[in-house]
Amino acid sequence: MTAGGFYAESLDGDYGAGAELVESAPFLLLGVAYRVDVHPEPLSLPIGWMPDPKCASVKKPDVIIVGAGVIGCACARLLARRGAKVVVLDRGEPGGEASNAAAGMLAPLGEAHEPGPFFDLLRESAAMFPALAKELHDETGIDVEYRREGLLEVAFGDDDERALRERARSIAARGLSVETWDASAVREREPAVAEDVRFGLFLPDDHRVDPVKLTLALWRSAADAGAEFRLGAPVTRVIDEPNGVEVGGERLQASEVVIAAGAFSGLIPGALPRPDDVRPVRGQMVAVESSRRLLRRSVKSAHAYLVPRDDGRILIGATVEDVGFDRTVTASAVRDLLSAATRIVPAIATCRFRDAWSGLRPRSSTDAPIIARAREGLVIATGHFRNGIVLAPATAKLVAAIVSQGAPSKSATSRMHSRHVR
Repeated sequence: MTAGGFYAESLDGDYGAGAELVESAPFLLLGVAYRVDVHPEPLSLPIGWMPDPKCASVKKPDVIIVGAGVIGCACARLLARRGAKVVVLDRGEPGGEASNAAAGMLAPLGEAHEPGPFFDLLRESAAMFPALAKELHDETGIDVEYRREGLLEVAFGDDDERALRERARSIAARGLSVETWDASAVREREPAVAEDVRFGLFLPDDHRVDPVKLTLALWRSAADAGAEFRLGAPVTRVIDEPNGVEVGGERLQASEVVIAAGAFSGLIPGALPRPDDVRPVRGQMVAVESSRRLLRRSVKSAHAYLVPRDDGRILIGATVEDVGFDRTVTASAVRDLLSAATRIVPAIATCRFRDAWSGLRPRSSTDAPIIARAREGLVIATGHFRNGIVLAPATAKLVAAIVSQGAPSKSATSRMHSRHVR
């Protein structure tokens, strides 16, 4: 099995086919992977940014979306803009679990080291961000901080340098943009990087976005398009006769139910054919703040990554821990993240400590997120793990295509994989 792939059918046939990306994607989807860290604090929203209450009037929805994270909000926006009556249900607030705590790296090459459908989807989705960022700004006035400074990977030892040089050769052989920088070039472009840096691999097409602002803008845009968001409304069951969900002691019916509840998808009875298909993986992160701009771009080593924000913060991440639904922020993780960050940029040690947080990434049993029809009336869009932010626009497009098709086309079915590809 190939690492970092996708699948279009499960081993036991529990999921049906996904849908082709409208326009150009040369593949058929059931899943892909995700980078989501988790939420540092409750989302604080200026009153003027709240969706118009007039949206809370959908009596008979066409589509119910369970989950108001970046995936759910992106799906709601696209479906509502295409004329569907959409209701989004969430037990908390938009982005309140994983989406708003992600670092926001749009890094196809940083995440997928090998060619294949997973990388193709990441690249396709990342390419949607320039237009999406502009549309969201025009629609909501929110700058989602889509920035194109690229990603710099650095090496301090022989083994890491050899690995990066080999990656550079592989990327260049695929005809993709990559630059190799010697130590002096790294220091010239990023003076704050440690003086003993050996080598740098620069990926100009790996960008970044602010996931908090992205989720907020998607929410606002979806609501303005007519989607209704019922927050503080935990779904207790997904039902199929009639199709819909149980929420707040009532049954809400719709032609389609989309499961976008992240790590919590498996806790909702009836949401997944196999509840253990998605599990939580804790990610801990740290934020520091500098009075001067230390970094122009995101910088990554083998042990940590640093992502600068426009407001002067630097996000440092991230752990990957199988600890169930435990959100504890641990002293050891904070220590290790700060130590790894200081190894990359020594001045981190003198920065003001801002925050540390943890949350739950949704990881599928195959490391391939699930984007597919599970049965008539039920579509799954979860398990994105570390790539939910970058895959949000492509996931929305796939979900909209699946919903509009109703069932996989013959041509789509003929191109399905019969086994998980990992």
